[in-house]
Amino acid sequence: MDIKEIEKFLDETEDGKKLLQSKIDSHVSKGISTYKSKFEKEELPKILDTEVKKRYPEATEEQKRLKEIELKLEHAENSRRKAELSSQLVRYAQEKNIPQFLVDFSIDEDYDTSLEKLNKHYSKFNETLTGEVEKRIESRKNPIRQYDDSTPLDLNNLPNDDPDFYKKNHQRLEEMLRKNAN
Repeated sequence: MDIKEIEKFLDETEDGKKLLQSKIDSHVSKGISTYKSKFEKEELPKILDTEVKKRYPEATEEQKRLKEIELKLEHAENSRRKAELSSQLVRYAQEKNIPQFLVDFSIDEDYDTSLEKLNKHYSKFNETLTGEVEKRIESRKNPIRQYDDSTPLDLNNLPNDDPDFYKKNHQRLEEMLRKNAN
């Protein structure tokens, strides 16, 4: 086979055209892949850096110092505002007999919001405190002992908070005292 026959086979037959097209596709795909890889490694980072620098130029030393001073000023202003709010809330808490430790938990952006938070915290604090006090009082109460005619009387266990008991049980009490006297 000579070159002309090979060219004729590749150009004129269906099998030849398929073979030629697959070889071309393979070479083109390899070329695109190589270019893409090279572009991503070398050219794309340069383009991105250039665009970033264009949009966000590096700050000069003076701009950096200015930014640092602005941040310090903002921090000082926030501290002053917080101290002022704290002072106002402490005065309010003293007037209303609110525990002052709640003030630190209540400071917010402005006085009204801080005051609202302080009142919510105080309300919750009062609910919790009242609940605990009531639980402790209930746990310490002695149950009132019910006496009827069949309950034996004991000198060590007589109720001292029921005046009607002594009226109702006068006769039984006298009998108990006589027995104990003998």
